[in-house]
Amino acid sequence: MNQLLNPHFASLVDDLYEDKSKIENWLNQQFLQYPAPFYSSFDVRMSDFKCSVVDANFYPAGFNNLASESTQSNLAEKLRDEIHTYAKNASTVFLLVENFNRNTHYQANVNAINEALIKSRFSTRIGILEVVSDSNLFPQLEQFKFVEQSDGHYLSSQDGILADFIVANRDFTISPPSQLLQMRTPIAPHPSHGWFRRNKSRHSDIAHQVMTRFSQEFAIKDSWMLFPLHKNCSEINYLTKSGMDCIMRFSGELINTIHHFYDLYSIPNKPYIVVKPDAGTYGMGILIMDNPDEITSLNRSKRTKLSYTKESKNNKVIIQEGVPTIERGRKNPNAISETVLYFIGSSLVGSFKRSHENSTENGNLNQTGSFFEPIHDLDQYHQDPMEYVKLLIAKLSLLAMAQE
Repeated sequence: MNQLLNPHFASLVDDLYEDKSKIENWLNQQFLQYPAPFYSSFDVRMSDFKCSVVDANFYPAGFNNLASESTQSNLAEKLRDEIHTYAKNASTVFLLVENFNRNTHYQANVNAINEALIKSRFSTRIGILEVVSDSNLFPQLEQFKFVEQSDGHYLSSQDGILADFIVANRDFTISPPSQLLQMRTPIAPHPSHGWFRRNKSRHSDIAHQVMTRFSQEFAIKDSWMLFPLHKNCSEINYLTKSGMDCIMRFSGELINTIHHFYDLYSIPNKPYIVVKPDAGTYGMGILIMDNPDEITSLNRSKRTKLSYTKESKNNKVIIQEGVPTIERGRKNPNAISETVLYFIGSSLVGSFKRSHENSTENGNLNQTGSFFEPIHDLDQYHQDPMEYVKLLIAKLSLLAMAQE
């Protein structure tokens, strides 16, 4: 066991790895009762005293960072099997993507998913619901259209091809058209899981319930080492400072609670919290602080930056316990890192390290300047106790997503 770990956490890691077979059997039974979503990804932070999922995504991007031949083959196989659970005889798959005009990283992600679908022996089309702009970088991008038939709405290409199945790779920050929500064509993940309806605090509440059941099942004395504490505030307006009192009050309460656990386990770190949009992705609208009073001293430029997420205003926030990371880059040991795991259904299909050379162990790594290092050997998640804990908490978060 890594000697850098806090002894209490090290003991828990060893116990979980020893019970790995029983845990995996329990998880398999849970997923029979609560089928996992079509695909998902999880940002995992490993400190020397706890390991936690800090973000869970229904519509993951970043598939281009899972770059290895074996990973791509595994991804294609799992995609084919998963699609056939939704549409047994599907042959034509539409990939419904974000309307990003100049995001080359996202384009690479879409191309990676499309290549995996083609490798899965599907005929594919890539499209959006909006008018295709001349400035869009996708040469094969088209505008999908709704076709109404006697039994309901279907999605069609411009030349009249109907989709047998639709893979959604846009997070629906804005409510999608009613035809998409009620469409006859199978679509996954379903648009009802989009950020226009879903929020992180509800996922965290359900994840806490799952963690409680798991802890009872396997006699874990303190699940705090596997789960980040959180609170949430609504009706926030950073520009007018409305709702700042809620953030300040709950941040103070959360930091005091974290102090309790740090004292209990002799952890010398200074507690901190992460305030981020309760709905939304792409690392936008994030505030990291170790003193609740910091919220009162934000200048207008910072408050303006915090006020917006992709396609919407940031008026609801989750206040999450900060989890420092002890992980470092593979090629550059000075780069600060965290692990991201990708699933098709309940199967792990890929992973990478997200790293940043100019961040700190408390910092947000999902920002400009980050780089990605693929993890080629997924067996490490079953062969190393610390890596297994990452896989385990990602699966527990996946189980929570299945119950949302």
